[in-house]
Amino acid sequence: MLLDAVPEHRAGFVFGATNAAGLGLSAVVTVSVAALADHTHIANAFYALAIRCAAVAVVTAVTLREQLA
Repeated sequence: MLLDAVPEHRAGFVFGATNAAGLGLSAVVTVSVAALADHTHIANAFYALAIRCAAVAVVTAVTLREQLA
């Protein structure tokens, strides 16, 4: 889908930018969940991580559904 969405000469840039954004976001989530675990109970960190994972799944499903419809 990504290759169909961008011109061929921009594919490397798009893949790189996507990977960089994913890495940056995962670092932010890791640090924030670790801080939450340090300042509260460990269960709260697991709940927060579960909510974030569910949110990513929902956003992805909605986005793909709109594109495929």
